[in-house]
Amino acid sequence: MGNLYIEVSDGSSWITMDSIVGQQQTAQTDPWMAMDIVLPALTSTTAQVRFRAVKNNFNGDVSLDDIRIEDTFAGDLTVTSVETVKPACGLGNDSIRVTVINQGTAAQTGFSMGYTFDGIAITPEVVSATINAGDTMVYTYTTLANFAVPGALPIEAYSVFAGDSNVTNDTVSDMVAKTLLVTSFPYYESFAGGENGWLVDNGSNGSWTFGTPNKPSLNYAASDTNAFMVGGLSGNYNSNEDGSVYSPCFDFSTIQKPLVQMNVWWETEYALSLIHISEPTRLG
Repeated sequence: MGNLYIEVSDGSSWITMDSIVGQQQTAQTDPWMAMDIVLPALTSTTAQVRFRAVKNNFNGDVSLDDIRIEDTFAGDLTVTSVETVKPACGLGNDSIRVTVINQGTAAQTGFSMGYTFDGIAITPEVVSATINAGDTMVYTYTTLANFAVPGALPIEAYSVFAGDSNVTNDTVSDMVAKTLLVTSFPYYESFAGGENGWLVDNGSNGSWTFGTPNKPSLNYAASDTNAFMVGGLSGNYNSNEDGSVYSPCFDFSTIQKPLVQMNVWWETEYALSLIHISEPTRLG
C-alpha cells in the first residue's frame, strides 16, 4: 500500500491533518497502531473526517477500527517515539531520547519520563522544563542504556503524569539496535564461532536463518559449518519475501577503495528472485 491521509472538512475544503506513509506492519501478528490527532479550529461547528488511501503498488491493505472522537483534555501528554542518540555503530553505553507531544489544552511541567530497556526499568526522571499546549518536546534521559551485545533489543518509553486524562497514549514501544564497529583490516569472517555481529532482519515475510545448511540442493557451508541462507536450514524461501542480513559497521577511514568478497550459493527462479548488496549513505 502507499499512503493514508487523515483529513477534516468544515464544508469549505479538506485539510490534511496527518498521514501514514508506506508500510507500518509486516506480519499478521503485528499490533494495530494507535493514533491521536487534534483537529484545528474550524469555521463551522459541523465537520466531517475522511481517511484517504493512495495506492502505489499492487499489494497492500489498509484497515481502520475503534474510531473515537471526544473533547480535548486539559492534561494529555502523548509519547510518540523513542530512539538512541548515537548512531547504530559501536557497542557500550548510549543515551535514550523520547519525543513527547502536549495534546492537552494546558501547559505541563514537573511530569516524569521513564523507560524499560531489555526488561530492565529505570527510575522515572522528573522533567523540569515546561511543554506548552500543542508543543513537542524531545527529552534525553540522563540514565544511559548499556548495549553490551550486538542486536535489536526492546525498549518501552512512557510518561508519568498524575493529571493525564488520557493514559492510552502515554507509552511507546520499539526496538533499538547496536552492532560492532570494525576498525582493523583485512577483515575476514567464516562464521565458525557464530554470527559475530551480523544480524538478520526478516522484515516482510523473510526467511533468512543462520546455521548449517541441510537442504536437498545444499548441505554444507563454504567453510567450517555455518552460513546464512533463506528458507530456513532445510526448506525453501517464501513467496514475496523481503529480508536482509546486516553486517557490522566498518570504519573505512584508512581504506581508499574497499573491496567486498564473499562465497555465494544461488538457486532461484530465473529473473524473478533477486539479492541486493547495499550500503547506507551515512551512519553518523
